Amino acid sequence: MIDCEVVETDVLVVGLGAAGTIASIRAHDEGVNVLAITSGALGKDSAVTWMTGGGFQVALYPPDSPEIHAENTIKAGHYLSHQELVYALLREAPHCISDLESWGERFFKKSGRFVQYFLPGHNHARCLLREKEKGLSNFGIEHHKVLPHQISQRDIPILEDFLVVDLLSVDGSVVGAVGFDLRTGEFKAIKSKVVILANGGYSACYKHYLTGPSVTGWGLGMAYRVGAEFIDMEFIDYSPYVAVWPKIRAIGNWPTMVRYGLSAKLYNKLGFEFWESYRRKGLTRIQAIFKEVEAGRGSPHGGVYLAVNHLPASLIENYLKQQRGAKWCTGLESIGFDLSREAIEVYISVLSTLGGCNIDAHCKTNVPGLFAAGELASGFDGAHTLAGNMMTMCFASGSIAGRAAAEEAKVRQQMEIDEQQVQELHSKLFAPLEHDNGVRPFEVKRQIREIMWEFCNVAGRTKEGLETAIKEIETMKVEKLPQLCPHAKNKQFNLEWLECIEIENMLTVCEMTLRAALTRTESRGLHFREDFPQLDPNFTKSIIISKERERMSVKTEQVAFPYLKPKGEQR
Repeated sequence: MIDCEVVETDVLVVGLGAAGTIASIRAHDEGVNVLAITSGALGKDSAVTWMTGGGFQVALYPPDSPEIHAENTIKAGHYLSHQELVYALLREAPHCISDLESWGERFFKKSGRFVQYFLPGHNHARCLLREKEKGLSNFGIEHHKVLPHQISQRDIPILEDFLVVDLLSVDGSVVGAVGFDLRTGEFKAIKSKVVILANGGYSACYKHYLTGPSVTGWGLGMAYRVGAEFIDMEFIDYSPYVAVWPKIRAIGNWPTMVRYGLSAKLYNKLGFEFWESYRRKGLTRIQAIFKEVEAGRGSPHGGVYLAVNHLPASLIENYLKQQRGAKWCTGLESIGFDLSREAIEVYISVLSTLGGCNIDAHCKTNVPGLFAAGELASGFDGAHTLAGNMMTMCFASGSIAGRAAAEEAKVRQQMEIDEQQVQELHSKLFAPLEHDNGVRPFEVKRQIREIMWEFCNVAGRTKEGLETAIKEIETMKVEKLPQLCPHAKNKQFNLEWLECIEIENMLTVCEMTLRAALTRTESRGLHFREDFPQLDPNFTKSIIISKERERMSVKTEQVAFPYLKPKGEQR
């Protein structure tokens, strides 16, 4: 007999950012029972959605179309995208915008039409604007005002401050999940016909990241343990303009506004404008910044300089007047920082992870009963994210997953959960609390992040370095994972205990990333190998990773081209 509360539902949604919220809404509106879970309070958790800046791409008006948007996306992804999935998501995206507007999101419109502007890589202007700023703006504010209210308005049941730690499976099918209440420490099992994972990527597995610290691959680790396949794990996206100085109360990548709004230039500590020399070698600004700092030519706070002093003071002043009221602008004013005379120090940080669960055009994984949406789902971006596509993908994948999961739940039998499996997961979860002595989790997390930044960064991946990193990760799995021990033994909001639990997921996603990067013996998109610096036209393949017994399986699979084929592609 299971010694815990068992909750039953038709569709279980794990994660309540953009993807999870709209998936919950779609499934509920299809008439099935939905239970949504978030590890914080609704709208106040660590979802990246609430931090979202500008860049929300949707094809709305001719001559643009979802099909043209799809072509732009596939080309930007160096033809590694799963094309059926791309077309499905981008045809869904306009419907998501219609709903968001009807729910109260304020988009900038003129004469009844959405005002849109260009971002790099797009054939047509399709980036939406917020009504208030009418410029590059924080869409997270709009999402925060609207999405939680839609959940509450529908009375969709929610478990807040609840951490899902593992999925339950029977005969290879997912049948629910287990986790515990962070407020009480109470362990619960959830029986569900279908599960949608939408609890984010793993940016915080790196030393420098823009997301919250809990974005460490929780959902990916759970999916891996029940047999899900993963693709594109070698591709990590970075922001090149994250402030390391001055420190102000604003989202870290606010210098992006200065870079694009004032055509700011990059300088090293010698006063040399270095970008052009790297551009001629075919490298990106992100790689250029990384290499300058690694070469010892960085700024005092570990970055490079971003300056606008090549412009007349009047132009700078006019731009700042237009931005007045923005948090970053107010922050600079409060400390007396003069952009016309002083340079911002910036460095690169992980913005998002492109790898995740391999899904089809209905957002299904290869595991029966398991769907994935948002950043932990993959197959859309390929080797590089088209500017402004991230939130589009999150909303569209959540929308499709919610409806598809509901349809499956209507015909799928509720299966009994395995009591022995629940007991084993209970023992595993509470094991760190029983250790009197052991390894402190914060030190292991620090080591993981250092390893990933040193050996699997944006510009310096090599066979030797990747193999070294894999050995270190494998050693940590054997020697440190079983010895994790929190200092405090209480079960209520014990954050160190949570770190003990999340480290297994971190080690899993990092090993997948390292093995994928080692397997891709070329440079393509966001993956750069120092020892294989050229793109290989024969390697237009996905690297697929999964669990086989107790080992990690890695294989390659030729990408299909049902709509768009690269020139000179060899099959």
